[in-house]
Amino acid sequence: MQSYTTTVTHEVRTYLNSLPAPTGSQPPITVFREMLLTAVAGWSKAPAAVPFISDHIVQAGLHIRIYQMDRSCPQPALLYFHGGGWIRGSIATHDWLCRNLAVGSGCTIVSVDYRLAPEHVFPAAATDGWTALEWLLAHGPEHDIDTTRLAVGGDSSGGNIAIATLLQAKARGISLTAQLLIYPPVDNRMDTGSYQAYATGYGLTRAAMAYCWHTYLGDGLQPAPPLAAVLQNDFAGFPPTLIIAAACDPLRDDGVLLSQKLAAAGVPVTYSLYEGMIHLFFLMDALFPEASAAQLEAAAFLKNRLLSSVNV
Repeated sequence: MQSYTTTVTHEVRTYLNSLPAPTGSQPPITVFREMLLTAVAGWSKAPAAVPFISDHIVQAGLHIRIYQMDRSCPQPALLYFHGGGWIRGSIATHDWLCRNLAVGSGCTIVSVDYRLAPEHVFPAAATDGWTALEWLLAHGPEHDIDTTRLAVGGDSSGGNIAIATLLQAKARGISLTAQLLIYPPVDNRMDTGSYQAYATGYGLTRAAMAYCWHTYLGDGLQPAPPLAAVLQNDFAGFPPTLIIAAACDPLRDDGVLLSQKLAAAGVPVTYSLYEGMIHLFFLMDALFPEASAAQLEAAAFLKNRLLSSVNV
């Protein structure tokens, strides 16, 4: 598909060398979740100040947090799904990131605490995505949200859920304004060149992604359903999309294939590749200047698509 480089930046190599040696086994799920929550404390800069933050219960087991810069009039919003391989991550792990996106874009950010596997296998997370969007469409005006200017987005597995949410909206005749995707997994076959080139040694491994896919899908879901392995869908009618990718990431080519299929369907799409970066870099603005640049790119995309009176 393309040429690959195994060169990471000096800062990334230093970070990778600081990680514990792999044990060859997956830690217990509770430990795996706590590892991410602990790690983000060292990855992120001081949280940005957001004047209005509120938590809401959509239904039992499904919560959201709303970050708002302005409540003087209805504002556009991004419905955001955190990453974590469908099995970890939360509103807490991505709190600072949602603050950064709210401040950088001026838009409202709605962070979704969807149900996780293995306690809740597919289609629980995808269903929660649609339920959260449905709640936002119905109740957004009560919270000073302009429901005519909505986007979906997410990092890693959260990007997968964002696509699944948009597909469910499309099936119901609902159009959104934009889509923001950060290195999303879109195909559980994991047979691309980047999965081969970056299978080990770059943080996220191919084996870890296989574990995540298997845990999310549960037993017996082969082939993977269209709302899980989302690349198999028709994307005609999707809104303008920004895909941010890391060059040294097993999921690099997932973004390439997705961008090609979106473009073939007539969707305006930008594939933005950050050289020398690894999976999860988008969360690491305290470690890598590229992470800050990527967050600024994402915020500018949201601002241009959602806040401009005429989208450009």
